[in-house]
Amino acid sequence: MVKPAKGTTTLAFIFKEGVMVAADSRASMGGYISSQSVKKIIEINPYMLGTMAGGAADCQFWHRNLGIKGPGLYYVDSEGGRLKGMRFSVGSGSPYAYGVLDNGYRYDMSVEEAAELARRSIYHATFRDGASGGVA
Repeated sequence: MVKPAKGTTTLAFIFKEGVMVAADSRASMGGYISSQSVKKIIEINPYMLGTMAGGAADCQFWHRNLGIKGPGLYYVDSEGGRLKGMRFSVGSGSPYAYGVLDNGYRYDMSVEEAAELARRSIYHATFRDGASGGVA
């Protein structure tokens, strides 16, 4: 039996204009890259987005079962634990993404600045983390 390796980079942060969400698009299992075009940002409802990092079954469970809680940014782990915060990055590339995100994050960014910070954070993760890749 092949044990799936969990590798990806997703991130989200709150800024004055709303919430910016970004993710890479690579799907991998160990050293095998199965796809470069996976959509890891999912619409749960018109007011809620989620990102997928980890086992697909875990992500599908949360996609089906999350409800409307109001505005906010939450990290939900595979055990169901939740943390509320202003910014998160998840996956094997997250230490690299956090390096850029923490350095460039400001609450008062414009939409263009926030989008550029998100792209740059994902790009640096895909450059350094072999399990992350594709496009941001």
